[in-house]
Amino acid sequence: MRKLLSFAVTLLLIGMVLCAGIFLIPGFFGYELFSVEDQEMAPRIQQGSLVLGKAQQAQDLETDDVVIYHRDSRIALGKVLSKDDASQTLLIGKGTDQPLEQENLPYQEVWGRGAFTIPYLGMVYNLLHTERGMMIAGFLLAGLVILTVLLDFGARQGNRGDRYGRRDGRDRYRDYYYR
Repeated sequence: MRKLLSFAVTLLLIGMVLCAGIFLIPGFFGYELFSVEDQEMAPRIQQGSLVLGKAQQAQDLETDDVVIYHRDSRIALGKVLSKDDASQTLLIGKGTDQPLEQENLPYQEVWGRGAFTIPYLGMVYNLLHTERGMMIAGFLLAGLVILTVLLDFGARQGNRGDRYGRRDGRDRYRDYYYR
């Protein structure tokens, strides 16, 4: 039972470290994280996905790139269908295979390009940006640390042996004097 519990604790700690790495490391390379909150880019990018975006000028975007832009004081995603440098606009579409909606997007509203997506991790990202999510993560981490200490303490108690390190219960002096 102790080995199974220790294995579960190890897996949870590794999962937490991986999530923390995914959330923190991209910032060092100039990427920002965005959570997809709608189905506008389905099926390519599902709701609840995490998008790693990099700030980029609209002139540098290519056809079929995922564009990140500002719309009604929120961040939105679209697919670049064409680019018109003369009028400084991008023709973007919602959806990826057969764009349902198309609109012209001025270059000034473009934030950058979506570089990479991770399905379902956006839900975790959104949860961790709330007070309740931070409390859950803190209690989970504290519980894992306490469980690890208790498992380690239990392992040490079970392997103590006598005062000379022997586990068979014999006393060294008694064996010498009372043969």
